[in-house]
Amino acid sequence: DDEDVIYLTEHGPQKGDEININPNPGGKIENYGWAVSSYGEHYGFPADTDVLREMYKKAPLNKSHKEYGFIEPIKDFKKTVAPTEIIKNDKFIKHDGKKTIYVTSLMTGSIYQFLLNSDFSIQEEYSIKFGERIRSIAYIEEINKILLFLETSGSIVVLENL
Repeated sequence: DDEDVIYLTEHGPQKGDEININPNPGGKIENYGWAVSSYGEHYGFPADTDVLREMYKKAPLNKSHKEYGFIEPIKDFKKTVAPTEIIKNDKFIKHDGKKTIYVTSLMTGSIYQFLLNSDFSIQEEYSIKFGERIRSIAYIEEINKILLFLETSGSIVVLENL
């Protein structure tokens, strides 16, 4: 693949996990807002003690990235997924002219597939839940399979495109 793009996951605060993309890594160093802007919240918020309320005043999480000079995520998860890895792979399942990324999760035990338009916006997303924390993902091109490494059982899941 001749694409010069960096795909990133951000293990954010509570309900603040993100997918970010740097389409020009050789250019300006981009800032995605951590730990100033997030669509999530600090753990323990809403604050129910004076101490937590004072701490939040010192370190709020702004609900916009762009307004504060940061890059907006292409995906902000509405629940905590605890992303582990992200890979871009357009060979496993071909989607005419769409970029495809896969993200694995510790919290939900799922693999997420995102089909991206040419501007990196998400056109479609799918998920498969395995019910166990997914620690890692690898694509083996020679056999056109994706391997998932599950944490609790120590199992390896083999995904194949039938």
